[in-house]
Amino acid sequence: KVTMGKPVIMGRKTHQSIGRALPGRLNIVITRNKNWQADGVTIASGLSAALQIAEQAGAEEAMVIGGEEIYRAALPLADRIYLTEVDLEVAGDARFPAIDQAEWVEVWRAEQKGGDGSGDDQCPAYAFVTLERRRRPAA
Repeated sequence: KVTMGKPVIMGRKTHQSIGRALPGRLNIVITRNKNWQADGVTIASGLSAALQIAEQAGAEEAMVIGGEEIYRAALPLADRIYLTEVDLEVAGDARFPAIDQAEWVEVWRAEQKGGDGSGDDQCPAYAFVTLERRRRPAA
């Protein structure tokens, strides 16, 4: 719901892991491969180009949805983070960058209890969190 109607910016591998363009959004995929194509997406050569495409589309907010390299490039530019915290250890080699708590303040949180682990009730606990960047001191 948070991304609906907004441009979503992602790397090629993230797009391929999703397997299709996300409906109801301008899908912008960053790739260095000039020959790569996919249905329903706009290709950008880098984050600056992707942000320019989003701005030209009239977007007030663009949503960066992965992967790790794109998150690292976008985080210094971000004013707001919509974060999903999942109470689960997951094996993998891609991570969201560490968030410097001195730079961010939590402005909203909605927590959901997890299941009891039996039958169909195996969903881990999770929380939707919104962080906003603390005001930067004037230079």
